[in-house]
Amino acid sequence: MVMGESEQIVERRVVPAADNLMLRTYLRMSAYLLMLVVFWGLAHRYIELGFDAQLYAFQAIAKLYPGLANDLFLQNASQDKFSVFSSIFAQFIAAFGLPRAALGLSILFTVGFYLAALDIARTLFDRDKAWLAAGIAAVIVGNYGAYAVFHYSEDFLTARSAAEFLVVTAIACHLRGAPKFAILPAITALAVHPIMAFPGFLTLAYLWLSPRKGLGAALFGIAACLSLAVLARYIPAAARAAGVMDGDWLYIVQERSQFLFPNLWTFADWELNFRPFVCLTFIALALPDRRIQRLCTAFVLVGVLGLATSLIAALVCPIAIFVQAQTWRWLWLPALMSVLLLPPTILNIWRYQPCGLICSTLMALAWTFPALDSLLCSSGALFLWMIRNRLGTREQRLLQWLAIAIILIIGIWAIGNLWTIVKAPFDTGRDPLILQTVKNFLGLQVPMVALIWLIWDRIRRL
Repeated sequence: MVMGESEQIVERRVVPAADNLMLRTYLRMSAYLLMLVVFWGLAHRYIELGFDAQLYAFQAIAKLYPGLANDLFLQNASQDKFSVFSSIFAQFIAAFGLPRAALGLSILFTVGFYLAALDIARTLFDRDKAWLAAGIAAVIVGNYGAYAVFHYSEDFLTARSAAEFLVVTAIACHLRGAPKFAILPAITALAVHPIMAFPGFLTLAYLWLSPRKGLGAALFGIAACLSLAVLARYIPAAARAAGVMDGDWLYIVQERSQFLFPNLWTFADWELNFRPFVCLTFIALALPDRRIQRLCTAFVLVGVLGLATSLIAALVCPIAIFVQAQTWRWLWLPALMSVLLLPPTILNIWRYQPCGLICSTLMALAWTFPALDSLLCSSGALFLWMIRNRLGTREQRLLQWLAIAIILIIGIWAIGNLWTIVKAPFDTGRDPLILQTVKNFLGLQVPMVALIWLIWDRIRRL
């Protein structure tokens, strides 16, 4: 009888404790979600039918009004024949109207994109680090290519938005231990936007193969493209068969779309596109996790393969299919994964490793402080990490103080900019002035990331 009473007392104590733990978990998750929504809204602005969204909307409307199919753009310059996106978009336009259909699909793909990115981070790291990674990825501008034309998770609806969502979902399924379920979104992404989907498909193929076979396949692909370009350059019959662009055609395309040709990129563009490679190498060296190391290797190989193919088309022989494939766009995936994997990496090393603070500071600045040379910062962090065990105690202490000094200088810079923005706010007329001021300040990236970090730290202590 006494034992029975004791068990009842223990049960009364355990059940409320379990309920409190569950309640705290739900509150924290709700706070995390609210943080993501708020900061995404501060960092992004929906552009409705701006930029390429106009072209995709026009292609979709042409599905509803076949007479528009005679338009010269749709007949000669459109990529619509390679995608099912316009047909799907057209059905939503017919049901809800163009503005609502564009907004609804944009919200769907954006939410799905970040939830899939969160799931990838959750598979590789613990829950708190995963939420921080998703929050940082939502506000960092992930540019790739040249002239700041493209970045992942655009603020308007295109087929790229749908393909990115499907690719990230496919990778998340594979990492969850369900590679068969990854096939469906991967193939669907190829049908929606082959250019954006192909790096995801190659990543999955590398993860399915052994590392040696994956590397061999990547090298074989580069060698095959180079051999075809050499043959097309020096053998007229091969040039006709491969579809080499003639001089006039090539000149017009180069004048209109310089970003298609890596040989026309600026030095700043090359720095921007090399940054993910350096960052992924740093992550692979800093985290002794074989899954993460293999993932980083896969993303690096995919990016190298895309850049190499584009360079072959630009420098060796302008084969039309190589130029039209725009394989340099494959860099969107290494850029996204660099941003997603970097915050947990910094959390793992900044306190507990030699040179951890200075390496973390330089890597963070490489993505958040455009006034500095991003490639120089990331390369410096990688170099210091590689030689950290060769540095003495004195050198490590000096580097730690250097990191603290850099953080203080950046903090003073942020405060100075805050005073300037508050003193002379810029009024665009679209938002309340106080909201515009907040966006202008947080748009400096460093304050945005620092604020997310602080709020995340408070939430996880609940």
